[in-house]
Amino acid sequence: MFICLDLETTGLSSQDDHIIEVAIVLFDREKILDQWSTLVKPAISIPAFTTHLTGITNEMVKDAPALHEVKEKILEKLGAYPIMGHFIPFDVGFLNAKGFGVPNQMLDSCQLAQAFMAKETSYSLEVLCQKLGIRQVSAHRALDDVLANIELFWEISDHVRALSAKEKAAIRPLLEKSDWAWAEHILPLLDDGKKGKRFTETEAVENSAHSEEHANLAELAATLKTPFLLEERSHTYQDLLNYALSRDEKSLLVVDVPEHLPAHKDLGILKHPNSYLDENRFGLFISKERLTGTETMIAVKMQLWLLETQTGDKAELRFIKEEKEVWFDLCCQESGAPESFFAKAQKSSQEKKVMAVGQHYFLKDRSRKDPLLSLPAVVIVGETEQLVIGIEDAWHIRLSESRFIQDLNRIKNENPAASEVIDSLATKVSILFGFLGMVMQTHGNMHDPHHALVLETHHFNTTEWNKVKGSADSIESMVSALGDHCKKSTALEEFSRYLLYLTKILQLNAPVLWITLSKELQPIVHAFPKNAHEIFVERVWHGVSQLHLFSHHGNLKDDFAFLKQELGLPADIQTQSAAEALPLPLYYPEKTIRSPNDPQNIEDVVNELKSWLPKAEGNAMLIANSMATAEQFFYKLGKVTKELGLKLLVQNMGGGMGKIAKLSGKTDGKNVFVGNEDFMNFLMNEGIALNFLAMHRLPFGSPEDPIQKARTARLKDPYKEFTLPHTSLRYETLLSHFLGNAWHGKKILILDPRVNDYDGYFN
Repeated sequence: MFICLDLETTGLSSQDDHIIEVAIVLFDREKILDQWSTLVKPAISIPAFTTHLTGITNEMVKDAPALHEVKEKILEKLGAYPIMGHFIPFDVGFLNAKGFGVPNQMLDSCQLAQAFMAKETSYSLEVLCQKLGIRQVSAHRALDDVLANIELFWEISDHVRALSAKEKAAIRPLLEKSDWAWAEHILPLLDDGKKGKRFTETEAVENSAHSEEHANLAELAATLKTPFLLEERSHTYQDLLNYALSRDEKSLLVVDVPEHLPAHKDLGILKHPNSYLDENRFGLFISKERLTGTETMIAVKMQLWLLETQTGDKAELRFIKEEKEVWFDLCCQESGAPESFFAKAQKSSQEKKVMAVGQHYFLKDRSRKDPLLSLPAVVIVGETEQLVIGIEDAWHIRLSESRFIQDLNRIKNENPAASEVIDSLATKVSILFGFLGMVMQTHGNMHDPHHALVLETHHFNTTEWNKVKGSADSIESMVSALGDHCKKSTALEEFSRYLLYLTKILQLNAPVLWITLSKELQPIVHAFPKNAHEIFVERVWHGVSQLHLFSHHGNLKDDFAFLKQELGLPADIQTQSAAEALPLPLYYPEKTIRSPNDPQNIEDVVNELKSWLPKAEGNAMLIANSMATAEQFFYKLGKVTKELGLKLLVQNMGGGMGKIAKLSGKTDGKNVFVGNEDFMNFLMNEGIALNFLAMHRLPFGSPEDPIQKARTARLKDPYKEFTLPHTSLRYETLLSHFLGNAWHGKKILILDPRVNDYDGYFN
């Protein structure tokens, strides 16, 4: 027997908020045995957003018992049974914060769904119930949620019973050696003779956003000789595919998100190797003596998936944050076995008339001395401006002690007999980064995680640096010896390549080199080639006879001069803009806002948002330029959002991005998110619809940024020739990411009063 528990609360803080409803139901695998629920009178007023979400008003709870009056009843109903709930740690944690001291085993039904409903786009209780046809009388009322949750448990139990003998045999050993709370309750279902039922597969829904065709793109392109650069804000992925297919020659199509391309028999899509499962690494992973709860969830999910997948592409599955971290241990590396899923995808895509790759992977691959991709004579690039921004990430190398230690642990798991040699190397790596920390302590600022110490000639003649070089020398000799003790693997190849690269740059000092600190104040080594521009031109365009470039952004001044400059294109390359580009849905403040550098700026922005947020239909996002600024908004904007019945969720305030995404599902789309662009992209990737974007500041980079300095060293006027147009690209790219392919109803509010001060770059 089990207990299902759900609470409704005034908010999400177990310390500051209060319980307003409790529901507890006793059940077994077939029927409900007992149920009890009660409203609870809180010591504070129920906020408007909670009433909107739950329907519970202050009037409804005014005569309800206080929590202390029903405490004994709650503990009596809970008994010693395992407690199930959707995100149950939240509910039990809330009770314990109020002094209940609940010791019962916790069973999170969300985890159960993640393991056995691996392809769902969301794991909220509402979405899962809709998927399985479970009726919810009133979502976000405690008893209704509990009853729906029990129905969900029964449905998943039936699905487990209905697994084939082969599927059951595949997951049984995983559950038998698992620390997962659910394992002991799932194992009996594998032997249950009761006939179960399988879930029906969710039908793939074609993204109609890309189905619209624009004849003007093909007509415009036909008037130009090759190569050319064409600005066309309104082109879709369907347009780009049609254009690639219209070529007589085999083509490489480089786009930002290749999976958004519509399916076609002559199209092959190749993603980054990290997108594909490495079956050998997965085999080593599940061979461990014990599996944690998270490891078991992903192991069960993937073992069942392996029995049906033809691609090994993680896009077929849905991962939560913790599972994504495990996936890194399981995916293909930049080179893999000939029979790996990545190798098969590469071979299959190269056989098609059009091979499509993502820009990030394309640039990363071209940054290698020995690229995996062979370029055909015809290359077609969509969102060309993204290449300019992508260069920074593709050529930027980040190396940390934790990264190397993780790699060494993977190698040790593959080669237990070589533990002594590997442990010795791990010690040497730790010593090396310790010496780098000494360099930072002596010449930089060990207390500022935002500080970057750019290493220059005078740093290389110091006692601290001599210790770094000596340590690098001793490591280099050990790396080559490691191959004699360990079997060849992708993990070993990846580790050796990066560690040798680290020792090389520390010895030769050839690239732009700098040190920063992690959140834990551990040194991170950064490198960027001084001649990145020349390397890009040589490795990307060399051997390409026909280059076709499409851009969404026309606001680049002087006939695309900046794109030509940064991408090494001929100055006389033909360019043409579409006659009519779609206008961006931009809005500007109704009141005067002081400069972002003014101490009163935050107050001005909050006052402006007070009048705009009620107009936002659904979730709103405020882009902050730093975590320090986001924290200021956390304290300044909280009162405003509370008054408007909205929930304020700020990056790094109250949990990581994954936790915040989960919490947002409890507020029925009435959220105001604050954070950086990465946070915005994360939320959108999680399926959270954003309809209103406010940009606090124009996205200028720091003039002290080492990469920006390296890229502008060759220019006469770095500010006009690089900083302004580069920031303009970042600006429009951010807006494009927000808009996606569904512009209807979306609004963008530009809160930086300087938007008109830069000769039309930003409006």
